[in-house]
Amino acid sequence: MHYSILHLSDLHRDLTDEIPNAWLIDSIERDVQNLAKEKPAVEPPTLCVVSGDLIYGVHPTAPDAEGELRRQNAQALEFLIELTDRLFKGHRDRLVLIPGNHDVAYTRVKASSAAVPMPKNPAEKGALVREYFSANTKLRWSWSELSFHRIVDTDIYQSRLSHFCELYERFYQGRRTYSLEPESQFDLFDFPEEKLSILALNSCLNNDPWRRAGR
Repeated sequence: MHYSILHLSDLHRDLTDEIPNAWLIDSIERDVQNLAKEKPAVEPPTLCVVSGDLIYGVHPTAPDAEGELRRQNAQALEFLIELTDRLFKGHRDRLVLIPGNHDVAYTRVKASSAAVPMPKNPAEKGALVREYFSANTKLRWSWSELSFHRIVDTDIYQSRLSHFCELYERFYQGRRTYSLEPESQFDLFDFPEEKLSILALNSCLNNDPWRRAGR
């Protein structure tokens, strides 16, 4: 069986010069049409994988940061709906959606943390650095503030993907939901006609703007 998969990633826009959704989708459609003219021809996509970074994100000190996050997510949702309408006749189950590090809300990370005073004692400094580099540490380092922060509220910290979760449920019209619990942040997409299954895993475990490495 022959089929093609459209893979998109890093949909976030340059906030100083945002490209409209229609322009992006027009460009994708032209690519699909041009690829169909190649020899050998590339078939129109049977399904699409969008592997994260739907939005650019917002610094927690920005004016109305939560409102801006909602605006960016609404823009991304409109893009995904229009994309499936044009390429897959509105069948949203043809699209596999995964979060990326930009989809983490910096505002929630900041709200979940407390500043850690820098100790003067060398031994205490060393202990703090060892804690920072330990596995599953709750300690974070802010380069902009040149200071340590510790995650003290796990519930608020885990809500850093709440905007993505809301977008996810709205896009799939309630047929799929995305959990805030790390152990449940995966989804299985089954395509029996293509004899294909895709397991979508979240690489944003313990990931945030103060800790760029995910797991």
